[in-house]
Amino acid sequence: ALPARVRRQAAVITYANDANAWFPYFLSYYGRLFGVENIFVVTPVPEAFSDFGLGGVWSVKGFPFDDAARASMMSSIANGCRNYYVWSIVCDVDEIIEPAPWLGVNLREYLSTCEDSVLYTRGLDVLQSAAEPDFDFRLRTCEQRSIAIPNTALYKPHLARVEVNYSGGFHFCSRLPEAGSLRGDLVTYHLKWACSSIRAEVQSSVMATSYSDVAIESYCRNSADPRGSHPSLRLSSGELIRLDHPLMSQFSDESLGALCWAPERGLYVGDFKVAPFLVKISK
Repeated sequence: ALPARVRRQAAVITYANDANAWFPYFLSYYGRLFGVENIFVVTPVPEAFSDFGLGGVWSVKGFPFDDAARASMMSSIANGCRNYYVWSIVCDVDEIIEPAPWLGVNLREYLSTCEDSVLYTRGLDVLQSAAEPDFDFRLRTCEQRSIAIPNTALYKPHLARVEVNYSGGFHFCSRLPEAGSLRGDLVTYHLKWACSSIRAEVQSSVMATSYSDVAIESYCRNSADPRGSHPSLRLSSGELIRLDHPLMSQFSDESLGALCWAPERGLYVGDFKVAPFLVKISK
């Protein structure tokens, strides 16, 4: 690897079925922070990404969607990019990573002083209430959405400055969380449920995709149905707490603390759990 002083700060790596739906928002957010030339996309439709000035587009055109193969490829790209970048950021196009609001910094500023090796974020399924309009790509998430549900399936090791291998869905990796993760410094706003009209665009791409596995095909197609609502919303007590509430810290600490080594997978893995409360994310 090149010396850290000459490497760029972060390579942002994602998989995208198409350049519509959440991709413009993803590109705008991470492009402002790190530059679009430092964003890399793996996609079955490479021609859709030719005009964005991206750092790279890896074509998987003609191949069915295979989550394990995707994770292996993205791991290899991330590990290779660290020869030229200090950090790799691996996430889906509907995942927006921000430092906790009380830190008062953006993600670029946060990473410039962070010395951890691997950072897990605290994942929130952002919800759209009946009174909230369609998503405005010019605004931050917390400026247009008010509530979210913490979901440990989204407590992902998105950021690394050392070699890591990812599981399918990028839920787990080969390293444990470090201090930044345990402090709750980083939050992922998962936008899957954040806008019904964009869910319709997602559904169109999902239905046009071929899959290598019947189970993942069923999951993707069912979860992209724009008529659906978050499957765990009815289980919530309705209690609305702040992101810095002790209940949130307890829920997160229990999740990250439960990760354990699975030698057959070569990963630290845990259980998926949705919190029984809601979190207020609006300013």
